Amino acid sequence: MKEIRFEHLVALVAILSALRFSLVLADVLPPLSSNSPGHSLFVLANIAVMVYLGWTFSKGGLKSAAIKGAVAAFASSVILVFAMAIGTVVQKPVLGIAIPSFEMLLLVLLFTSMLNIAIGAILAVCGAWLARLLQKKGIKKKGKK
Repeated sequence: MKEIRFEHLVALVAILSALRFSLVLADVLPPLSSNSPGHSLFVLANIAVMVYLGWTFSKGGLKSAAIKGAVAAFASSVILVFAMAIGTVVQKPVLGIAIPSFEMLLLVLLFTSMLNIAIGAILAVCGAWLARLLQKKGIKKKGKK
C-alpha cells in the first residue's frame, strides 16, 4: 500500500473545506453560524483528519506534529477566506453574521484563521501524543514495523 504523505492530508483538509463552503454557497447547507448536522459532520471529519495527521507523523516529535497541523489548518483557513470573498461577490452569506464594515470583516477573518490554526496544531499534537503513548504500551501503528 502506498504511504500517506503530508501533502495528501493537507489536500484532504482543503477538499473538505472547499466542499463545505461550496455547499454553503449553493444553499445546500446554512451559513456557518447556524447549528446544522451537516456542519457538525464536516467539523468531525476535520478533527479526525487532524488527529490522524498527528498520529501519522508522530515520529518527528510533538513540535513537528504541531507545525504540520498548523499548516493543514492554514489551508482550511485560506479556503474560508476565498469562500468569504466569493460569498461577498455573489451576495451569499457564508458566516451568517452581520459584520458592519470591511475592517471588521478582516479582523473576524484574521481571528478565525488564527483560532483554526491553533486548534489544528493542538489536534495534531493530541494525535501524536496518543500515538506515542500507545507505542510505549506496545500497540504499534498499522503497517509500520
